[in-house]
Amino acid sequence: MALLSVVGNRMKWTRNRVVGVGLILIFLLGMQFRWSCLTDRSIWFDEAFSWRMVQYPLGEMIERISLDNSPPLYFVLLKYWSATFGDSLLALRSLSALLGGTTIIAMFMFVRAATAWSAPNGVSDEGQDGWQWEAALAAAFLVAISPFQVRWSWDIRPYALGTALSLFSSWALFRALPSSGGRTRWWHVYTVVTVLFMYTHYFALFQVLAQALFVSYVLLHPSEAIRLRHSSAPQTRAAVVAFVLIGVCWLPWIPAFLRQMSQVRADFWIQPFHRWDLAHVLYQMFVEPENPRLTETASLWTIDLCVLGWLMLLWRPRRETLYVAGCAILPIGSAIALDWFGVHVFLLRYLLFAHLYFLAGLALLIVYKIPFPFERRVVMAAVVLSGLIVWSSFVAKADLRGHPGSRAAAEWLAEYAGPDEPVVMSSPFCYLPMLYHLRTRGNCYLYQGEALAPHYLGTAVLGPQDLLSGRVLRECSAPHVWVVESTARVAGANEVPLPSGRQKRTEGTFPEVFGLGQIQVYRYAELNPTHAPTTRVRPASQRESLIHP
Repeated sequence: MALLSVVGNRMKWTRNRVVGVGLILIFLLGMQFRWSCLTDRSIWFDEAFSWRMVQYPLGEMIERISLDNSPPLYFVLLKYWSATFGDSLLALRSLSALLGGTTIIAMFMFVRAATAWSAPNGVSDEGQDGWQWEAALAAAFLVAISPFQVRWSWDIRPYALGTALSLFSSWALFRALPSSGGRTRWWHVYTVVTVLFMYTHYFALFQVLAQALFVSYVLLHPSEAIRLRHSSAPQTRAAVVAFVLIGVCWLPWIPAFLRQMSQVRADFWIQPFHRWDLAHVLYQMFVEPENPRLTETASLWTIDLCVLGWLMLLWRPRRETLYVAGCAILPIGSAIALDWFGVHVFLLRYLLFAHLYFLAGLALLIVYKIPFPFERRVVMAAVVLSGLIVWSSFVAKADLRGHPGSRAAAEWLAEYAGPDEPVVMSSPFCYLPMLYHLRTRGNCYLYQGEALAPHYLGTAVLGPQDLLSGRVLRECSAPHVWVVESTARVAGANEVPLPSGRQKRTEGTFPEVFGLGQIQVYRYAELNPTHAPTTRVRPASQRESLIHP
């Protein structure tokens, strides 16, 4: 018996070492994907908004965030990150890339904890234990090579932080559930991580709802109560306290949340839900994340495969499969339901957190429903190969370096526009990115008509110093005025009027990546120049404010 124990321990140590090496290789591969194209494209509106937001003092920044549509945690983290590492594209985007890599580790930890907890008393036999490691590695690998996950690990936005916190919240929950009354510290960990997630993105509310339903099932279902036996009462108390604390910790932000929800309902850029949107979103999740065209045949195939996969996984379900199904399906259903009430939030990138549980479900489907090791690994190899092909196709079609966008336009203006010649942008959608790339130049303004810009076009980070009215533009005596416009179909753009005695000439067109249109640069030149270039743009304190931050 002693010899068998030694051999068993040796095999377990060897397996753990192999799993550790495998996880490190998966992490390095995922980081390679996230790091390889990090600075190949110019900054775009949402990222430039994040950069501008963290320029304000902390208190003012929190106040301005409440005027937009997001919780504050990511911006606080980005502010201190940029204060430490600078505000270059590499520095700002590296935070999201590292958080995207953390998501890979978090997926491994979550699936490992979920599958281990499924066994009686949280302890599994050696054969099933091998399946658990295999499922955890498979899920981590799927996150590492997913173009959808990688795409939003490139941006200076809260999504990568949200994906990591989403999975850590699920991991802590599964560590908390089988604990006895003396190990309620895992409920404290779950509470802290979940509160951080809720202060990162509002779709965390849907996951918390799914978690509350799952915990209720575990603690109240008769078969589960029998399984937990004496620990049921302490677990129930700890769970109730955890969810109450989550609500209490979120109370200070609720007034801002309600105000943001009100303005989203009144006016927002996301279109109402269409009957084909679900199929197309699923197609983008797994095949082409930035495909703007509705491919009905491919989308139908995708939704059919997703439905078939979930039906297979939920046939005689385990507890962890019920959980991943809830976290994957409930956010999508909730977003569609909110659309019926006039709150249009059904958007591909908002479903990034639900997508994590689709990937976890796929890994569990392969491991649980294919009992033969050789066939299971063949299927997994086919899935991995398909993922790598999808990734290669995504990078090739994106052609990041072939779409230089606002960065190339800024470089062109830096070379040809005089230092005293104003540069005027027609919309905040192109103003904030151009301002980032031209911030060392100065003399850059946003032209605003008489109407107020909609709140979703960055009004929270704009002030009088950014604006230039038509009257002030007509008074400008510089021989050249440069105008930048975006062909992206975004509300709030205003045509910059052509001052009298000037001629409009097209100077350059710079395509943006991911269907964001083109940046077009025009020059308003005097027909009969008679004096040296001077500009008399009124100081910010004397210009009228058309946007109220």
